[in-house]
Amino acid sequence: MHDKIYRMAFLMLGNYHDAWDLTQEVFYALEEGRSKWDSADNKWAWACGVFHRQRKKFFRKQKQRATVSLVENSHSETPDTQVIVQEQLQKTFDAIKTLSEDQKEALLLFSLENLTIKEIAALQDASIGTVKWRIFEARRKVSSLVLG
Repeated sequence: MHDKIYRMAFLMLGNYHDAWDLTQEVFYALEEGRSKWDSADNKWAWACGVFHRQRKKFFRKQKQRATVSLVENSHSETPDTQVIVQEQLQKTFDAIKTLSEDQKEALLLFSLENLTIKEIAALQDASIGTVKWRIFEARRKVSSLVLG
């Protein structure tokens, strides 16, 4: 679970150090709410809710968002392919950064973390239709920016 939380934090913040800090804040909050964790039906959805709240607190504390760090090395076969993959990853990452926080969170929770629309709606305190719209708009924006 730690890796999943860290991955979400990194994709939202774009900075390794900030992502690590946020991940630690999330696990600290999870530990504080241990009794709720033990009784939760869907532990991953509950952890995502804690992540959502901690991320908002983190942004309030930061006041200024971090800049993008280098994209992680790819495990491609040739150096040329590796450069192309890194460029595509950077374009995609830059496109994701342009999304609103709600769109970014909905897209990442749905696409990477496999949460249902209903679970995301509960986390974001939004209607199912709003979450569907956020995901649709996020995909449309990322596609148009990456594909040009």
